[in-house]
Amino acid sequence: MQRNVASQKWRCFAFDISTNAPKTGDAANITAKISKDFGVATATNDVNPTELELGFYEFDLTQAETNADDLLLICDSSTASISVLGCPTRIATTPAGWSDDVIQTGDSFARIGAAGASLTNIGDTRMANLDAAVTTRLAPTVSGRTLDVSTTGEAGVDWANVGSPTTTLNLSGTTVKTATDVETDTADIQGRLPAALVSGRIDASAGAVAAGAITAAAIATDAIDADALAADAVTEIATGMLDLAAGVETGLTLRQAMRLIAAASAGKLSGAATTTITIRNAVADSKDRITATVSADGNRSAIVYDLT
Repeated sequence: MQRNVASQKWRCFAFDISTNAPKTGDAANITAKISKDFGVATATNDVNPTELELGFYEFDLTQAETNADDLLLICDSSTASISVLGCPTRIATTPAGWSDDVIQTGDSFARIGAAGASLTNIGDTRMANLDAAVTTRLAPTVSGRTLDVSTTGEAGVDWANVGSPTTTLNLSGTTVKTATDVETDTADIQGRLPAALVSGRIDASAGAVAAGAITAAAIATDAIDADALAADAVTEIATGMLDLAAGVETGLTLRQAMRLIAAASAGKLSGAATTTITIRNAVADSKDRITATVSADGNRSAIVYDLT
C-alpha cells in the first residue's frame, strides 16, 4: 500500500469462532478502525465493507487514511461469535509512486571513470557541461573552506570571516542601503533630547509617571515637609478628608458627623418636656441642627437633621 494515495482498498476476513467457517452476508455488521503511526484508532470513512466472497470483505480507504508510515486495521462484527481480521492486520506503506512490481536485479548503474568518464551516462544531460578539471574554477586555497552563495546564486561576503578581521575594511565603494534609515532615526532621537546637559545630566520635565513607578522606598525620610507643600495643601487635604463621601458611614461625611456630635454635645436644647426636642447648632446657634420626635419615656421615633 502506498502512502497518501487515494482509491486503495484493505481486505479483511470474517469467520465463526465456534466453527472456524467463513462468515458471509455480514457486511452490514462489520466496522473497522484505523491507527496511523501507532496513534489512536479512529473509525474508517467507509463505514461498512463491500463483501467479496467466502468470508472476504474490503474497505475503501481515503487518501488521508493512508497518510502514514505504519497502518493498523482493527475490524469488528456486531454479530455474535464472529471474528474479523485485517488481511494483513498491519501494513508498512511505501512512498507514493513506488512500484511494487519492479525488482532491481544485477548492476544497471553506470560508473564514473577516470577524469569523470561516463558522467553523462547517469542520465542528467547537465553533467555534460561539467568540466573534469574543476580545479580551474573558483576554489578555496585551504581545504575545508566554502564560498557563501545565496539561494539565487549570488556569491556573498561573510564579514565575520574576513581574512584579517583586525584590519580596517575600506567600504568606500559599498552602499549600505539602511544608512539613510539609521540617520533618520538618529536625528529623531536627537530632536527629543535637550540641547545641553545640566551638571552632566539631562534636565527635563516628566509629563506622566507610570503607576507604581514611585515607591515608598524611593522617598527619603522627611522629604515631604511644610516647605515642600503648597500653601493651600493642608486645606485641600483637610477638605478631602472632611467631605469624603460615606467617610463615616453610608450617606454621612466626617464633616456632617462632627456637626451632629457638636450639636448634641454643646448645642442649646428645647422642648425637653414635650414630644418634640430641638437641638441648635453649637456656638453659632443659627439653626436647628437636630429635631427629634420622642415618647414620654424619651425614646426617639423620628429625627430630622440639618447637616448644612
